[in-house]
Amino acid sequence: MADLVIVGEVAGLSNRVVGEIREKFAKVTVTATLKGQSLGSVSVMYSGPISELNPNCCEVGRSYVFFLRNFGTGEYESADGRFGIYPIGSQSMTQSQQEGR
Repeated sequence: MADLVIVGEVAGLSNRVVGEIREKFAKVTVTATLKGQSLGSVSVMYSGPISELNPNCCEVGRSYVFFLRNFGTGEYESADGRFGIYPIGSQSMTQSQQEGR
């Protein structure tokens, strides 16, 4: 279940290495809060240790709808793996996204 549901624009990307695992984060500027505490920006992990759970995100300057859960450090991740972050705009979805895989 999502702790935070927002619409936001990706403002920047960063990496962090923990042991042998590289985690990728997006700094997201919040444009609308649909559920949870209203925040100006959030840090969202979009690539972590389990690649099957990585959502199709994040392109700087692109807006998305984010269904997020806080993983205890003030940082967030998709509340539903690949299916917790959705792009907004005119770019078409991949075949896998259209089929719900």
